Amino acid sequence: MEIIIGAIGAGILAGILYLMIFAGAVAGRKGLELGERGLDKAKEIAKEIQDKSKSENQRILDVDEEKFLIAQKEIDNNEQSESLWIKAKVLARGDKNITEVEYIKLRANQLEKEEAN
Repeated sequence: MEIIIGAIGAGILAGILYLMIFAGAVAGRKGLELGERGLDKAKEIAKEIQDKSKSENQRILDVDEEKFLIAQKEIDNNEQSESLWIKAKVLARGDKNITEVEYIKLRANQLEKEEAN
């Protein structure tokens, strides 16, 4: 009788072990599928960012050079638009050199839009 009980116990343990291994394999496959989908999504997001970056650079290149000169002269003469200067400073996180670059981009775009209207 003890042998039978031991055999039943061993069978139950073997069954539990099999279920655990099977469940682990299924979970592993599901995890791999999720990982692949996540990687695909990350690639898609990276491409969108790259496309937006290209379009921002293209927009800058499309602005008339004269607008950039006007913005630079405003900085040189300390005649910047105060609100745009603050916006540029925020975008530059306080870095003075980057603030000037951001101001020039913002102001050139603003002048271009004003001319279009």
